[in-house]
Amino acid sequence: MIVTYVNVIEITLILIILAGSCYAIFSIFLVIQFFRPKEYNIKFSPVPVSILKPLRGTDPELRENIESFCKQDYPIYEILLGFTEPSDRGIIEARR
Repeated sequence: MIVTYVNVIEITLILIILAGSCYAIFSIFLVIQFFRPKEYNIKFSPVPVSILKPLRGTDPELRENIESFCKQDYPIYEILLGFTEPSDRGIIEARR
């Protein structure tokens, strides 16, 4: 049996098509695995966090901005307001 160039090309193309089909099937399987609902038996125990908010000067919404940091829905946190100058006018609003 003599293998011609046409047969080699046909076999090569069939192998490429099979490899692409296997890749597509494997990709679909992985996407299904990724979006499947997962059950976790881990009890959530949050760690304390620190929020560093650099401030400089004041603006009309400064109080609301600082209040939004204070109203976190997180059990243990601290807020550190940083100023570059001790004479900054925003310190007065931050202390309130």
